[in-house]
Amino acid sequence: PSNKSHKRCAHEGLDEDKGRKPWLKEDSKEVLKLTAALRGYGDIRLKDLENMTEFHHTGFIENVNSLHNKYCNKTFVYGYDSMLVRAALTAIDHNYNLNRPQATTKDDDPRYKLE
Repeated sequence: PSNKSHKRCAHEGLDEDKGRKPWLKEDSKEVLKLTAALRGYGDIRLKDLENMTEFHHTGFIENVNSLHNKYCNKTFVYGYDSMLVRAALTAIDHNYNLNRPQATTKDDDPRYKLE
């Protein structure tokens, strides 16, 4: 939706027959190898499928922890009250910047920090 350069596919519309053409022949060597790779030895990947579907990215938590380190330097020992206030500052800072729009240039192009 936010892509300004490509609004639609570069190719023309597909014919109905071309869209339904099978790419691989059933029971071919390629299909058997692909099936073996997806299932794993002894169907081990199918057994792990339940664990794979419960995967969560941890980037959000890592960002909050990084922000917490901004207020609580690890090289200094803080008391309980100080840690409580610093944790509150982390939460306030995080919530304040949570839905902030991306910075833009003078031409309204998205700004990226590249190092």
